[in-house]
Amino acid sequence: MNPGGQSEAGDLSNSAYTYAPSVLEETYTRDGPNRCTAVEGTSFTYDARQNPLPLRHVGVNQRRGI
Repeated sequence: MNPGGQSEAGDLSNSAYTYAPSVLEETYTRDGPNRCTAVEGTSFTYDARQNPLPLRHVGVNQRRGI
């Protein structure tokens, strides 16, 4: 215990709560201006304002090509 009465170390008693970080490996393809042109084989292009097309909103602040 530390001076605040908190445990500083201990054994894990339930393996269901073991932290296992996920590994995110996606393949990106880029063009000359270093814009992303494909993600995991799904390609898209850009409009006149350099927005990737086509887009479908998935959630708050998330976009995914159709």
